[in-house]
Amino acid sequence: MISTYARRLLLAGFLSFLLPILLPILAVCASAQVYVFGQASFVTGGNPDSVLSADLNSDGRLDLIVGNRDSNSITVLLGKPDGTFAPGVDYVVGKGPGALISGDFNGDGIEDLAVINADENTVSILLGKGDGTFQGFATLATGGVPTAIATGDLNQDGKLDLVVANDPSRVSIWLGNGDGSFQTRQDFSTGDSPVALTVNDFNADGKLDLAVVSQSSNTVSILLGNGDGTFRSHVDYSSGKGPVSVASGDFNRDGFVDLIVANDLLPKN
Repeated sequence: MISTYARRLLLAGFLSFLLPILLPILAVCASAQVYVFGQASFVTGGNPDSVLSADLNSDGRLDLIVGNRDSNSITVLLGKPDGTFAPGVDYVVGKGPGALISGDFNGDGIEDLAVINADENTVSILLGKGDGTFQGFATLATGGVPTAIATGDLNQDGKLDLVVANDPSRVSIWLGNGDGSFQTRQDFSTGDSPVALTVNDFNADGKLDLAVVSQSSNTVSILLGNGDGTFRSHVDYSSGKGPVSVASGDFNRDGFVDLIVANDLLPKN
């Protein structure tokens, strides 16, 4: 039998052989998990309130769009190959711009923009020219104070539609005509004071549905889509206190869409 002392010597010899091999590998693995971000600042309009990234000039590089609440404008900063951005170009929109989305609203293969304007209850639509510049904006009247915006093909006609959450308790739907214009607004009720929304197929029927977070009622309202741009009455689920945002995805990889909600207020003990 090998004595305890001999076993210790063998183990020490094995470790002295193995450690020089393992240490470089462990160092690489450790460094691969360290993320360092540099910071750079770029000039925008007054009181920037929202930001969005999209490839606006089809050069394969992401650009930035910033909503400027105090200057009633958006700032477009085109991306450069080195990760920096060209000086911003401002475009006038409605009063009190907030959340932004991009999408091809007129079917020309170029990204367009939509921005909600909380101070005048409108949505501004800016059609892209393909070079990172935009036409003058068109206006859609909302059903209340707009708080969030999303897009998707709600009636399965191959054209992008718009969804806007409005305070006090509704979402507004505009079905797209495919040329950058939209049909007459339809409104559907939600919980009280909706502040965020997401579009996804929550019941796996191939039709887009809505999930709307309502801050005053501390709920998430689910509106199942009928596939024609209309929706069933909302069903509410309790959230934490003061919900402020929502996202959807298959978080547990079971093939079903899940929801995650951020809450602003901690529950009291």
